[in-house]
Amino acid sequence: MSGPGRPGATPTDESTVNVREIERMTVALLTQYKRTADDMRETCKKAEEERSELAVKLHSEKENAENLSITLNERTAEVDTLTREKNDALSQLETVSEEAQHLRNALAQRNQEYENLKAKNQKLEAKLEESR
Repeated sequence: MSGPGRPGATPTDESTVNVREIERMTVALLTQYKRTADDMRETCKKAEEERSELAVKLHSEKENAENLSITLNERTAEVDTLTREKNDALSQLETVSEEAQHLRNALAQRNQEYENLKAKNQKLEAKLEESR
């Protein structure tokens, strides 16, 4: 009993062609899978490199954001301090302005008293001159 698929059988041309075609297709598929796997490995490697670069950039951006936040908080505190100092200075200026007005009023009153006393003195001197 000779024939394809039996032990000791001699392959026919048709079965040899089919086996060779199957081998060729199998090698072609394996080669294609290998290329696909190589491409996927390369893509994964590039993605990992890009992920690493992005992680470094993200870390740097986070640090920059933190520094900006700290700087903003410092500047806000400085503005608050300067605003308080300005308000204190304005309050002091208002107090000094009021004191200056009081002093001007007192000076005007003293000048008026001086003028009144001067006028009285002139009248007295005039009477004294008349009586001599």
